[in-house]
Amino acid sequence: GKRWFLALKGARFDGKTFVPDALSSEDCAGVILEQGGKRLFLESARAAGKGLIVGGAEGGLTCLHGLAKYVRGHYDGKVVGIT
Repeated sequence: GKRWFLALKGARFDGKTFVPDALSSEDCAGVILEQGGKRLFLESARAAGKGLIVGGAEGGLTCLHGLAKYVRGHYDGKVVGIT
């Protein structure tokens, strides 16, 4: 299946740098961005036929948590956590 690219911003990097590469990949279903990234990538995502999710003020990590919660809620198998 196709995968979503989550463009997180860290102390030493900004995931938005890699969004053009993600959108051009055949394996990419879409991109999840922090608030404010929509203007930069909306047209590129549309042209590539990809999805674009823009998080609220909480940022991309909150989007990731919401996505994980949704997927976990629809998964009936066992989950093992390794730390």
